[in-house]
Formats: sequence, C-alpha cells, structure tokens
Amino acid sequence: MKKEFNITGACYPHLYYMMDTRAKMAAIIDMVERGKYFIINRPRQYGKTTVLFGLNDTLNKEADYLPLEMNFQVTKTQHGLPCSSSPKPQYPVASTLLPLLWQHAHPDKN
Repeated sequence: MKKEFNITGACYPHLYYMMDTRAKMAAIIDMVERGKYFIINRPRQYGKTTVLFGLNDTLNKEADYLPLEMNFQVTKTQHGLPCSSSPKPQYPVASTLLPLLWQHAHPDKN
C-alpha cells in the first residue's frame, strides 16, 4: 500500500508519512520510568494522539506496565448542555482504579 499524508487522527508508520519521533518517545519513556508526570498540550495536528498510541504500544510490551486508556471528554449539545443520552463521566473510577493498579503492580512498595 502506498503511503499518504494523514490529516485526521493517529498516524501509523506503515500507512502514513511521519516525522521521526524516536527522541520524543525516548524522553517520555524516561520520564515514565523515573515516575515523573508529563503533559502533552499542542494545537491540532501536532501528533498528540500518535505519541500517546505509541507510548501505549511501547509500555504494553513491558511486563512492569499496564497502560490504561481513559477519556474525560463529555458530549454536549449545540447549546453547550450535556446530552441526556450520553453517559455521565466516571471520574471517580480513575481515582479508585489507579491506586489499586499501583498497589497490584508494586506490592513491595505498599
């Protein structure tokens, strides 16, 4: 399949032309391994989703990590009100689940 330029969503190297993000990914992996926090905030089409998908793929290959994908976006109507058909965000799940996962992953540190 011939590669093309992607202007929506995540990029995959076998399908799309991409910038070399190895240095960026190495820096993020280093922060993760040192237990540091990081923030990805850039305008549209800067590769945020692609970096997070790549990080997820990389960490899934490691026995020490269990990456979780969570979405905190809320669907709204054209008037800015939450849709009645959309589920309410489950923010308490993250605050409960993440410490439990930490305890499971690091029983020697509890």
